[in-house]
Amino acid sequence: MRPWIIACTILTALSSQAQPSGDTTTPRTCLFSRFREGTVLQKDGTVASTLLNYNTENQTFLFKQNGQTMVLTNLDNIDTIYIGEKKFIPAEDKFYLVATTTEFPLLISYTYKPTPLQAQAEHTGTTRRASNVVSNNVSEAYVNRRFQGQYEVEFIPQFWLRRGHSLYKANTEKQIIRALPQKEALISEYIRNNKPDLRLEKDVTDLILSCEK
Repeated sequence: MRPWIIACTILTALSSQAQPSGDTTTPRTCLFSRFREGTVLQKDGTVASTLLNYNTENQTFLFKQNGQTMVLTNLDNIDTIYIGEKKFIPAEDKFYLVATTTEFPLLISYTYKPTPLQAQAEHTGTTRRASNVVSNNVSEAYVNRRFQGQYEVEFIPQFWLRRGHSLYKANTEKQIIRALPQKEALISEYIRNNKPDLRLEKDVTDLILSCEK
């Protein structure tokens, strides 16, 4: 098949499971500061490359087509979304970042909240460099941005452990043990010895990886 025919087929497939978002710019609630080149792998094997961004307002993906911002729908047809080295999968009508490929994978969804500039909390791993520029130490990919007036949007990771087709919250020690009761001793020992901050992606990821070992 000729390259231009393949490209048209991919765009048609992607458009068939999308709807306009009504916003042609990068929404302030998007995880990435700009749309990034990504790949959508569908369950039928079709692969589409396009500009993508994760919307923390409803845990959906947006993509650009003909200058218009579209919402990716029909998640049952999507297998995986790749943006750089990051991999997202759909589950329960939302998208989750795959943080580990362990026996019980750690998944992360993202929400947001407006935070007053003068009262920026430090426990999230963010530090203010200027009145409207905030960097996130957890990951260079996510940069808090000016929201409205004297507010900025703060991105908050929500942790989940997947067992079969079910998702279990994993934001606290009790929740993690409830999801992985057979690893209670390992989890408790790791937390006692390492004192991880269970609000940070790296700390929670390291904890789950240690349980696998």
